[in-house]
Amino acid sequence: MPRPTRDQPQLTRQLIEDTALLLIDAEGLERMSMRRLARALGVAPGSLYHWIPNKKALLEVLYVRALQTIELPASDASLDWRAELRRVCHSFRALWLQHPGFVPVLIGHASVNRTELAFRERLDVALELAGVGDGIRLAAIEVLPAFLFGVMVSENRGDFSAERGEALRTLARTDPNAFPRMAHRTLPSPDHLFDSALQIIEFAIEGMRAETAGEASSAQAVEAEKAHR
Repeated sequence: MPRPTRDQPQLTRQLIEDTALLLIDAEGLERMSMRRLARALGVAPGSLYHWIPNKKALLEVLYVRALQTIELPASDASLDWRAELRRVCHSFRALWLQHPGFVPVLIGHASVNRTELAFRERLDVALELAGVGDGIRLAAIEVLPAFLFGVMVSENRGDFSAERGEALRTLARTDPNAFPRMAHRTLPSPDHLFDSALQIIEFAIEGMRAETAGEASSAQAVEAEKAHR
């Protein structure tokens, strides 16, 4: 690791990362720059390049660091698949709530990592516990996280805020005949909406279970027919 120059005796990589993450959480990703970070640290912008070459490299470091803070609960064979699913998904949402300004990086990052792999592994376990067949699970562990992450992005950008809910109701009341349901709609809390999203996923998994059972029954019927012949 490069040694700090004379004008940065207190500067460390840990301090740079901590400050950058605080800035992103407080001001958003768009406003965070190496120059803005240097001002917050009280050093010249050039001093940062002894530690981090550019903003892209810094975000890469923060991406890995943020994901490493997720504490996936230990697998518990005594739980049913719904409990396993909810425990793992809630652990991911905890990261979003902790670092809301960092969500665009977490969502839009193309690199693969062990934490993401662990999440998909645990999701696959929950689907297997639910009795979902191998073929359907292969697609489900790709599609279901995308749906869940989309819900969290919507929450992060304020789609579920009380202000937006009231604005929708106010607009609907200007023409209640056209929007009779929306005029009286009350938006649930973000926590309730996240749980509803998990319930929707559970409904989807129930459908996958039924499809798997149907495929198994069909296969058994075919084998029985062959045996009868």
